[in-house]
Order: sequence, then C-alpha cells, then structure tokens
Amino acid sequence: IKVVFTFDESYVLQGLVSALSLLDADEGHEYGFYFLSETPFPDDVISEFGEYLTGFENLKFFKFLSLDHSMGDVYESRHLTRSTYLRLEIPEVICEEKIIYVDVDVVFLSGLNELWMENVNGYLLAASLDVGLNRERAFSKKLIDLPYWNKYYRERKGSYFQAGLLLMNLKEIRERKLVNRWRELCREKFEYHDMDVLNISCFPYIKKINAKYNIIPGYFVKKAYEQGVREGYFKNEEVDEMYKRPIMLHFAGAKKPWSFPSSPGGYEYWRFLKKYPGLQKKIMQRYTPSLSEKIRKFFTKPLFV
Repeated sequence: IKVVFTFDESYVLQGLVSALSLLDADEGHEYGFYFLSETPFPDDVISEFGEYLTGFENLKFFKFLSLDHSMGDVYESRHLTRSTYLRLEIPEVICEEKIIYVDVDVVFLSGLNELWMENVNGYLLAASLDVGLNRERAFSKKLIDLPYWNKYYRERKGSYFQAGLLLMNLKEIRERKLVNRWRELCREKFEYHDMDVLNISCFPYIKKINAKYNIIPGYFVKKAYEQGVREGYFKNEEVDEMYKRPIMLHFAGAKKPWSFPSSPGGYEYWRFLKKYPGLQKKIMQRYTPSLSEKIRKFFTKPLFV
C-alpha cells in the first residue's frame, strides 16, 4: 500500500505522527511511504524519521522527495500555505500507477488496505464527500458569497469532495495531462485552494468512498454526518459504518489538537502520542496550549466508545 505525505518544515512533527499512526493501526498489511516537500528535507529530519520508522516490520520502504522546480506563485490564505498544493505535483514526481495521498493533520485508527483495493479504472480520484460544504445552508451561502462557486458548483450540491485523503489514479491523471491544468488553477483565489482545484478539474471522475476514511471530529460531535443523511448526500449505512469502523480523523480547520488538546478528536491524538514519549515531549515543547486548554484536556472524552 503506497502512501504519500506532503508537508514543509512547519509540519515535520505532524508528518511523523501521521505516518506512525498508520503503521501502528495496521500491522497486518505492508506499506511504502513517500514524503514530499517543495525543497529537500534537512538531514536531521530524515534521520529522525528513520529512527522511528525502521522499527516497523510492515514498512517496506520510505523515501524523501522534493521538487526539481518551484511551484511558482500560488494563492495562500488563512492557515493554509503553499505546501498544501504539493499534492498537485504528485503525478509528475512519483512514478506509480496509483497512490494514496494523506494530509498530515490526521491520526489513523485503522488501516488503508480496503481503500487500496478500490477499483479506480475510469476515475481520476477516489475521495469522501466534504461534510461541511455540502450542507444546504453552507452551500447556498457560498453560491451567494463566491462568484466562482456559482460558476462551477451551482448544480453540484451534495457532490463536493474533501481532499485530505485521496486515492489518486496517477496513470490516468498523467494521460490527461492534468498537472498543467492544476498549476494554472492554483493561482486562482479559490476559498478552498487545492480542494477547489481538484473538485473543479476532476469532476465527474471522482469516485465516492465512505466517510469513515476522512472523519472531521468537529463535525462528528455536532452530528453533521446525520444531517447529511437527512439532506440526502450521505446514507444511513455509511454513517453507521463510520461509527463502527472509523479509519482516520482529520483535524481540518484552524484548531489543531497539538495546540487545542481539548478539541474534538484531541483525546485520540494524544492517546496515540503517549506511545512515543520523546515525540510527545517535542510537540509539547513546541506548542504551548493555554492554561484553560491544559485543564480541559483532562476532561476530554473519546469520540468512539
């Protein structure tokens, strides 16, 4: 199962946590990891990853890659930086027929073998629906507030996909020469950056996968997935499966568990970190939550019983 993580120097620790959690969650299947950045990784980063990763027998290889070119001008805003666009360079950097792309603000609760076996012939990507932006109220507001939303998505309510985990058909993407199109689009001032780029350029060749692969904890506790059932873009069986067999928690948005440990999903994130005291200490030293957050952390409950 071949997986690629993309990040820059500001998310090195998170990249390591994401990779470790996947190996820890699925010892029964073999993995190969690619770590991609815009510029070469420092030697100390490569060394640290090696110290942690080489202890896993289910990891068959890991490679550090960087671009041989600059991504040029890309649109940045909010907490998202240019590194978010690195996923758009994967087809020209990694010579595989397919790959699973994963954000690094995640923690895995189970493995990706079932996803890896998905048939993506005839598709460009496989992804789960975005739980927030497909909601009637949010979607309708975007149609009013964002001219490009009205242009591209007017007839697509209930079909906007999340880009935090993707099964990418690299062979098909290369054959359609999509990377050049992506490079053009990533300069546009899209509210949702690379996620908009992929939704605009790959539709309707995106295969829907279960929401369990990309659970947004904040929406989970607010019962937004159940709202999606009521509005028709999720099915009851899909949400039931998400509760029974959650695969990945994705901390999309500005509140991350390393800075806000009491935020939804923080329990699962820090529970995993306890397995690696050295890594846990590094994260605690780098990110200093407020006193109130430190107190609330002790009362944080798990998402899944």
